[in-house]
Amino acid sequence: MPTRTPGIVAARPLLMDPDRTRSDPHDYQRHLGEALGVIHMAEALLRQTAEDWMEACRRDVSGEAPQGILFRTVGSRHARDGERMQRYFRDAATYWTHVHIALIP
Repeated sequence: MPTRTPGIVAARPLLMDPDRTRSDPHDYQRHLGEALGVIHMAEALLRQTAEDWMEACRRDVSGEAPQGILFRTVGSRHARDGERMQRYFRDAATYWTHVHIALIP
């Protein structure tokens, strides 16, 4: 996504030297570079998080979610009342049997 900030910096004249713009001094270039770096990093993190979330949703819908693997691995002893795996399995089972899952082709 292009940003207009460099254009704004290049169009803004310096107070003490109106013949030069703020894009000329190295200090302004460094500050602009740091700001653009943070913005681009935030965009990349947001995109990656969305991709990871969509992949997790795809695995849940397709039955590739790790809950089944975990439940088979730990065994039925951990499915008793009050055990953490019981809660995980109960939550996953509720999701798997929910009506909206049946509507997904």
